[in-house]
Amino acid sequence: IRASARPKTVSPSGAAGKLLVFQGAKGGAGVTTLAINFAVALTKENVGGVVLVDLHPQLGEIALGLGIVPPFSIADALENSGRLDADFLSTLLMRHETGLMVLASSDGYGLHRSLERGAEKLFRILREEFAFVVVDAGSCSGNIPEALFEMADTIYLVTEVNLPALRNARRLISWFTAKESDRGMEVVLNRFNSRKVEIDEESTAKALSRPVDWKIPNDYMAVRGAQNLGTS
Repeated sequence: IRASARPKTVSPSGAAGKLLVFQGAKGGAGVTTLAINFAVALTKENVGGVVLVDLHPQLGEIALGLGIVPPFSIADALENSGRLDADFLSTLLMRHETGLMVLASSDGYGLHRSLERGAEKLFRILREEFAFVVVDAGSCSGNIPEALFEMADTIYLVTEVNLPALRNARRLISWFTAKESDRGMEVVLNRFNSRKVEIDEESTAKALSRPVDWKIPNDYMAVRGAQNLGTS
């Protein structure tokens, strides 16, 4: 019954959906906020089914940011990788009021769960079922499966204009280049304030070894209000 009722959200051509990964240069760079708003905006464009995945093994904030309380999480998918298929996965997803589907992080705290087991299978199924798979990969903790970056159509590397973030971003760019995963990379400069520039654009590009692709203006009050109210 679930199989027959489950809507088909893939693109009309039947091609695999696009995998769009948001990766932070450091904690607090604003990856979750950008991933949530990007996924919601993409859903409102009505360009096909969109699913947002919280890749934090525990205590992720995607569900909190959307004001939902999902009964299941990505941990349930990875811990049951042997039985993981489209029908089982559909029972783990939660629908947001915008139509966005969400695979949340575990809300509890405990032993660290490895993301490697079953991750490649999980994202393959998601790409078969959705036109767009948006992933909040968090900061550069070293816990992200390499298969995710190898499969990604675009990696949005999120950084800020401060030395720790730029240093980490440069190292990540070098790592992605060595792995040949940088072909779809786009650098996002978050919380950009053109009126207060301690490190100018030329110095930023030099520190990163490449120019910035996107600049997101700083709007602290709007973001903090959205976080506290659970609205995107």
